[in-house]
Amino acid sequence: MVFGVAALQYGVGPLPVPEPRRLAVDTFPSRLGVWQGGAIAPVDADIQARLPTSAIMDRVYTSGTGRAADVMLVTASDNLDIHNPKDCFPSQGWRLSNSHEEVVQGQTVTVMDAQLDDQKMKVLYWMTGTFTPPPPRSALARKALALREKIVPSHEYVSLFVRLMVSDGPQSEEEITQLAGQVVPPVRSLLQLARKPGEQVSSLPVSVLPEPVTYRVRKENIRSHARTIRC
Repeated sequence: MVFGVAALQYGVGPLPVPEPRRLAVDTFPSRLGVWQGGAIAPVDADIQARLPTSAIMDRVYTSGTGRAADVMLVTASDNLDIHNPKDCFPSQGWRLSNSHEEVVQGQTVTVMDAQLDDQKMKVLYWMTGTFTPPPPRSALARKALALREKIVPSHEYVSLFVRLMVSDGPQSEEEITQLAGQVVPPVRSLLQLARKPGEQVSSLPVSVLPEPVTYRVRKENIRSHARTIRC
């Protein structure tokens, strides 16, 4: 099939395929409803060198009741610099459980429990930012594009990873989903600002993510920074 795609593409020229792009995550708002954010955490220079195309916005938000939540956005123009949390967390010693999907303002998210020693956290995340160009006019090009989509994993098009964390407790899942409801709109605005004319923007269904051991990430980067990099 690979040779078939190559032959078709040779005949029709470059195909209009989605390409990851680095987004302006540093402009993400510091106020999310009742949650007030602090300063953006600086990225360790060594981590930035190992994830060269990425930009990371990592900020702690505090609610009116004093509860803290960590919100992290990772964007990159190379999807190798965006990792699967179900690979990243275990590589740092976290045990994951109770993973399930929820829908927040039309956005499908994954919610799970993470535990490291006595530390228990509620984690919510999703992947988004697939910018799909308009379909080609040529029937031959559309056929080549359809064949390519069967070969190239859809997660290689993703531009943005969004992750929220709060300490686990009786109301933590309700709390984190409410916070996600405040995060979804500015994330969508961020994506729309990066959208080119004619493009469609979509999220990656969690169900299409491959198993962590086969996910195409720079695992050596994550595991060699088990004490410093944030999942």
